[in-house]
Order: sequence, then structure tokens, then C-alpha cells
Amino acid sequence: MRASARSSGLGLGLSLAAALWCGPSEASTIESLRERIALARDGSARVERTIVEGPHVGARLAIPIGVETLDEVTAAGCAVASATIDDGGGVRQLVLERGDGCPVNAPLTVRTTVASFYDWAAAKPAGFGNRSVSYRFVNTQPAVIAHYECELVLPTGFVVSAVEESIPAPSEKNPVPPFQVVRDGDRNGVRLSAQSLAMGDEGLIRFKFKSGDKSNLLLGGGLLVALAYLVWFRDLVRKPQGPGAGA
Repeated sequence: MRASARSSGLGLGLSLAAALWCGPSEASTIESLRERIALARDGSARVERTIVEGPHVGARLAIPIGVETLDEVTAAGCAVASATIDDGGGVRQLVLERGDGCPVNAPLTVRTTVASFYDWAAAKPAGFGNRSVSYRFVNTQPAVIAHYECELVLPTGFVVSAVEESIPAPSEKNPVPPFQVVRDGDRNGVRLSAQSLAMGDEGLIRFKFKSGDKSNLLLGGGLLVALAYLVWFRDLVRKPQGPGAGA
């Protein structure tokens, strides 16, 4: 995973190379790759990837992890025989091998930590207190990813203002946005979905976000103004009318 602050200082661009599936030479398919990236206030992030392999995928799986550190690797219903970090060949990658009796289609979950995911100092608030964050995924390998999904989650207390850009993007043929604003526990974020990502295809999400404290304050202030108006209007309606009113 590679991160760099945008020159505008309003956000961050990330790139992640797709996993390297080392198996037979036949065309490989990854049934699904799901990523959940939880951004923290100190700029770090916890990343969780769940991978379901498809036909013609071998028992060995290599995932480029960049500056990430490995926290945990699990496989549903079976064991991972080994999980090692390989710095050779110019690409730092996590190499996984399934244990005996571990089916190829058993979902693999990889949890990592990125120490410097987002540069809060560089991403200073702009108009209306908005910052910008972006995440880009590129499939650099021959294996087609049938379904890709990424959920980028903000720290507690922040809200999504607007989605600025996405790949894929809505079109006349398919006007339904490939993203949705989500609520994950007490955190807000955006989820992007893409289908049939071949080699060279990418997914991108860029959105604005801001502190929810001011939004809540404005909402509370608006409610107080509305309440005061209702009380004033009630008193106005109850004011005596006709001869002698106000005497």
C-alpha cells in the first residue's frame, strides 16, 4: 500500500496493487476481494481484506503489502500453513500457503496496519471545514476479480459531505452509483463496488468529509430556533382578540 498527500493539501491518494495468485497457467478468477480500511485520528489505518479464490487458483497466495505490517491471517474452517513477508524482487509482499485439507474456496482474511495512511497536517480543512480522501485500487495481475468491494471508514466524529469521483462512474447505461454512504457502528464511510476487474482495471473513490461536531451544533441550534418560534407563535395565537384586548 502506497500513500501520498495530494498537492492541494486536501486529501490523500492511495494505490494498492492486486494480489498475486500463484497457481496453474490457466486463466484464474478471484470470486471476491473485499477491503475494509478504518482510518484513525493519528493517521494510521487498520486494513482487513477478505479473499475468496475461484477456479484454477493454487494453494500459494502473495499479496503486495507495501508499508503495512502484518497483524493476523485466518482462513474460514481451516488453517494457514505459513504467512511470511518476502522483501525480494523489489516488491514487499505477504506470502500465504494453505494448510493440508484447507479448501481453495475457504475465505482468507488478512489484517494489517498502516502506520501513516493519512497526513492530517497536509490535509487542512477547506471550505465548510471539508477535507478530501481518496483510495485507488489497481489489478496488476492476470487473475480477473469477479467482485471487488472497498469500504473506507472515517474516525468516529466525522461525516461524509459528498462523493467527488468514482471509478466505475455512473453512466446513461447504468445510472446507479457504484458507491453508497454507509454507517459502520459509530463510524461513517463510503463503500465502492466494481465487477469483473481484469488486469489493468481499477477502482477509485474520492470523497469530502468533515467533523460532525459542527453539524450537530448547527442542527441543535436550528432545533432551538424552531422551538423558540413555535413558542412565540403559540403565544401569538393565544393573545386575546377583540374589544378590550390587552386591557
